[in-house]
Amino acid sequence: MMRRNLIITALMLGTVALGLTACKKEPEPPKVQAPVKIEFNAKTALPKLEKRISTQNIDASPLSRDADYIQLSSHFETASQDITPLLGDIVSDDTVSVIFMAHVKNGDDLKFPPVPLFIFDRKEKSWTTSYQAKGTLTPLFVERRAPFTLSLEMILLKDKLDGLTKDAEAIVQAYSQKHALYSATRLGELSKRADDFSQRIALVEEASLKDVATFNISYLENFGTSLDLKGKTGETVIQSILSVSGQNSVLPLHHNEPPSYSALLTHKIGDQSARLALGDLENGFWRVPAEALHPTCKAIQGALSERLGLSRKDGAIVLWRMMQPHALFADEIDYRAQCSGEDLAVLLTEAGFTLPPAQAVRPSNATEKAMNRTLSKIATLLKNTKDQNLAQIVELMKDQVVVRDQARLLFSNAPDQLIDSQEELIAPSMDREEAAEYLMMLPVKAYGCYSRGQGQVGSHRATLLTLENDPNLWYLNMGFDEENKVSGFQLRRADQLDFCRAIGGRTGANRCTFSGTSFPGLEHERCG
Repeated sequence: MMRRNLIITALMLGTVALGLTACKKEPEPPKVQAPVKIEFNAKTALPKLEKRISTQNIDASPLSRDADYIQLSSHFETASQDITPLLGDIVSDDTVSVIFMAHVKNGDDLKFPPVPLFIFDRKEKSWTTSYQAKGTLTPLFVERRAPFTLSLEMILLKDKLDGLTKDAEAIVQAYSQKHALYSATRLGELSKRADDFSQRIALVEEASLKDVATFNISYLENFGTSLDLKGKTGETVIQSILSVSGQNSVLPLHHNEPPSYSALLTHKIGDQSARLALGDLENGFWRVPAEALHPTCKAIQGALSERLGLSRKDGAIVLWRMMQPHALFADEIDYRAQCSGEDLAVLLTEAGFTLPPAQAVRPSNATEKAMNRTLSKIATLLKNTKDQNLAQIVELMKDQVVVRDQARLLFSNAPDQLIDSQEELIAPSMDREEAAEYLMMLPVKAYGCYSRGQGQVGSHRATLLTLENDPNLWYLNMGFDEENKVSGFQLRRADQLDFCRAIGGRTGANRCTFSGTSFPGLEHERCG
């Protein structure tokens, strides 16, 4: 009986076990893992880049010993298309563009705006070159005998920006314009495109790595630099050649001779000129007395350097050109001591420029007679304003003459020819045709009392005159060149010394035209 019960119990347990086995779930199919998203890792990217960026010195054309200005340029032989070996294992899945920016310094205190050197774009699973800088990476600037240092920054962008290549090219093109010249006060203006570019890419920046490579360009030893970007196996995928070029001057010199005063002062250097850089300093140069001339000349040199960016030599040449017409009617100014200073005078002499003499030399008798004849002829021609007289006056002058007019009757078809010093209108380099027209238009009432005696030292002749509807006595001074041609006119109010030199002591037949006439501020009794 017991045996039977055991058998029944075993059968029941087997039935239960079979039931449990029948209820067990079928095994689930293996899960498909989602691909791992690659993120940018600066810690692993930097050592890779350091190994993949290399530089080496290459021979370059030596700079001229006279080069006062330099600028950094980039060029390449052939552009690479596939950049995947360089960037493939560095960028993230979100990266769509990579930019390498060049941060350029010359010495410790001159830093230029960052400029794009390379732009790479993702094309599906590969990377290609969209932009490689070809042209100037800096504006022209005064050479400082300091090394060029270039530091590379890598910037990853997470969104595509339209026209980025065009924007990068515009930066280089701006620096490539003729005489895009750096100065301390123009840095903001010159760097606007570069600043706009940096601000634009900052909006979609994913990450950046500064100083992925830093190197010097040894131009002082006549070297350029080959910048090689390589793949992970060491092959060069893209290369740029960085070199430094020089320029002797930014002034329009012809056989080392600058153009006329007005042409030089208005000559555009980039979008600036010496006149714009000087501002009121130019007017002050013509207005200040001799004792205040030196600080004015020094301020002019400073403005040409700081505002315009001229080298010391080019600034000295501009100042030299300003001295020449200024000296024609100046009162025995020593321009070496009272304007240029000794160092600048030596620099000008070495460059082939001679300062105006400190003292005028009395002309020979023959020269004096020739000048008197010219003065007399011009006075005669002005009394009869016929067209043929104008042509005759023109022939008595140099091609360009200085005109200084206190009566403020001077005019010009080219307004930039004239300077208003408040006391007078000045044309430092007026074409002789315009100067002759000015003389013919003067409302002359009477001439007389031509210059004589010790009153005229140097190549000058003068006469007194009166103008219609004007109570004053005027003094017309003429300067002459070495060929006895008129080089300038100065019309100013006669002072007591002029009056006495021309009128005082003359009696009888030798009396001056104006001997018996009174004029404001002038007294016969004071002539002795």
